[in-house]
Amino acid sequence: SMGAQIALEAHRRSPERVQALGIICGCYGKPLDTFHDGRSLKIAFPYVNQLLQRFPEAARRFIAQVVPTELSWQISRLELNRALIRREDFFPYLSELAKVDIDLFGRMLESVAAHDAYDHLAQIKVPTLIVAGEKDTFTPMWLSIRMHASIKDSDILILPEGSHAGPLEHPELLFTRMERFLSERVIGSASVPKASVA
Repeated sequence: SMGAQIALEAHRRSPERVQALGIICGCYGKPLDTFHDGRSLKIAFPYVNQLLQRFPEAARRFIAQVVPTELSWQISRLELNRALIRREDFFPYLSELAKVDIDLFGRMLESVAAHDAYDHLAQIKVPTLIVAGEKDTFTPMWLSIRMHASIKDSDILILPEGSHAGPLEHPELLFTRMERFLSERVIGSASVPKASVA
C-alpha cells in the first residue's frame, strides 16, 4: 500500500512528471483502517510501535532471528494463496523485511496510516492500471474497485484468488497485462508526454 500512496502523492505534487500510474495491491490511503476489513491494526499499531521504540535493540534482535525463518514462512502462508505462492519466491521478502530499520519503519507506518489521497483520484488524467488481489486481506479488493471508479478511464486487473502477494502468485498474468497496458496506453499514446512511469 505504501508504494501506491507514494505514486499517488508524486502525481499530486508533480503531475507533469508522471506519464502513467501502476497501482499494484495498494490503496489510496489509511491502510491501517481497512486491514482485514477492520480497525484492529489501527488500534493495536500505536501500542506495538511504542514497544518497538522503547526497546529497539531487543526488537531488532527478535526480528532478525524470527522473521527470516521457516516459522514466519508458515505463518505468512495464512495470508497468502498457498496453491499459488512458492517459498523460493516469497522467502527473499522475509529476509529483506528482517533488515528494515525498526525506527524508520515505525515512522513510515505512522505517515502511511494518516495519509489519504482519495480526494486526488478524480484529478488523475494519465493512463492508470490498478491491480488487485481478489482475496487480498491487507488491501481489500473493494478499495481497488473504488479507486478504479474514481480514476476516469483507468484499467483494472483482478488477480483471481490472489492475496497481497498477488504479483508473486500470478507473475505471468501480471507481466502480460502490464506489457499490454504499457504498449497500448502509454507507449502507443501520442497524447502523453515522454516521462518516467511512476
